[in-house]
Amino acid sequence: MPFLVLEIFKVAGALALFIFGMKVMSDGIQKAAGGQLRKTLRNITKRPINAVLVGLVTTGIIQSSSATTVMTISFVNAGLITVTQSAGLIIGANIGTTITAWLVSLGGFLFSLSAVTLPLLAIAVPVFFRGGKRNRYWAEFLIGFSLVFIGLGFLKDSLPNLGNQEVFEYIRGFAKAGLLARLLFIFIGLMITILVQSSSAALTLILAMCFNGWIPFELAAAMILGSNIGTTVTAEIAALVANAYARQSASFHTLFNVLGATWMVIAMPIILDGIIGIVGNAAGEANAIEDPNLRTVGLAAFHTTFNVLNAIVALPLLKYLIKMAERLRAPRSEKDRRAKLKYLDYSIATPELSTVEIQLELLQLAEIIEQMVQRSRKLFNSTEEQEKIDAFKWLRKQDKRVSKHNEFISEYVIELAKQELSDKTSSMLQRYLRMSNDLVRISNNTNTICLEVRDKTRDGIWFTPHQRNTINEIYSYLVEGISIMRDNLECGDPAMVSLDKAHMVEASINQIRDELRNTTLKMSKEFDFNLQGTLVYYKIFSLLENIGDKVLEVSKLMKGK
Repeated sequence: MPFLVLEIFKVAGALALFIFGMKVMSDGIQKAAGGQLRKTLRNITKRPINAVLVGLVTTGIIQSSSATTVMTISFVNAGLITVTQSAGLIIGANIGTTITAWLVSLGGFLFSLSAVTLPLLAIAVPVFFRGGKRNRYWAEFLIGFSLVFIGLGFLKDSLPNLGNQEVFEYIRGFAKAGLLARLLFIFIGLMITILVQSSSAALTLILAMCFNGWIPFELAAAMILGSNIGTTVTAEIAALVANAYARQSASFHTLFNVLGATWMVIAMPIILDGIIGIVGNAAGEANAIEDPNLRTVGLAAFHTTFNVLNAIVALPLLKYLIKMAERLRAPRSEKDRRAKLKYLDYSIATPELSTVEIQLELLQLAEIIEQMVQRSRKLFNSTEEQEKIDAFKWLRKQDKRVSKHNEFISEYVIELAKQELSDKTSSMLQRYLRMSNDLVRISNNTNTICLEVRDKTRDGIWFTPHQRNTINEIYSYLVEGISIMRDNLECGDPAMVSLDKAHMVEASINQIRDELRNTTLKMSKEFDFNLQGTLVYYKIFSLLENIGDKVLEVSKLMKGK
């Protein structure tokens, strides 16, 4: 009994080292290329086949279908992509994750990479501690890569070859039960994936068990189908805090994988016979599954064949699967029908891939502020008492809302900053934090203007027609400037941000300011103005001018200046 417990812990430790290596490898490549991957995912076209290719390449690079899928769901939640576009990405992610099986079967079983891993560590570790920041990310990737195959080597050695023992003879006999046995082992594969929370780790464990003779080739293939279903749990959990559209995307992921397992469990004998024949012919073996190394290659080939065929089957049925997902997760309320930006409650992969959440929250703040400025202008010109009262209440509520959002953004940035960041991401987070503070200042100034208008009305203070017209003119420029600022935030790409229009708006406001100074001198000499009204006018003018400065500053920060 103590020996059995020790063996279990050795297997668990080897699997843990493999999972840790996968995470280090994935984090390293995301830090090195995360910005480009994030941009690529957001800029996919409406053609499903293009989305499939983007999902495939992204998952192949970061070696995590869960990261790609959860990130995709967050973009649906944001309204950046549709459920249909997300479906293509999810299909591509399923194909991309099959690269792991080939990496493990070829590099861990067919050929031994243990002789390469130690020299890789000898190169990567010094670079990680002493190299430049970008080189450190690639060193981190190489360290993770090495740990993956070290863990795989331990896993292969920790699983004893028990192929001759009675219990495993019984399992091999179970394969003769046909469809029932396949269904049982699909369930086992599903539960293993849920338990280890990594389809890559579950797949590796399945390959190792098949290599060591614990389970026959046919039942290992069934477990891979179960693992494909089990990987949908991560997306379903992420969608729990999202809106209805994101939940529909997660449901599509589940439906797609369940559909694939359903038709494949019937077609499996034919597909497996074909794969065994192809692998055997390529290796010059009469019976490929008799060779443990070729068994793992056969499973990798089955994993890829299944996901590619499932994509081919699903693409013509895409609209029906999406409709089914929409019915399963129909919006429950009007609130759920709006794609609200609430992402800061959970994180996605690494900071390199989750900064888009902050940018979307800033866009939401910009939209609120645009409404506040327009409402304050209406309040400034209103003569209806009840309309003014309603506007005061609404503006005060929005000002508190903006301040609260700023707190959430600040807390989120602080959490992200605890992790190691690339220079680009660190700079981006600092700019986002400054943008958030500038947006809060705009909100505060807008609310202060409304308080000034309220006090002016209460005290019977009046403005001259010239003063009123000047304030309205500045409001017109501010509305235009805020619209430009919002567009710059929405594009999400500093390279696409244009500051020409933003500078033109600021120049127009400055011109009015300069003209005001000259007018004020003339008016002072002629004593032709209302002193109290002019003091309030100056204060409102100053607040509006400050808003204009902050609006321009947000656009400049988005540009990276």
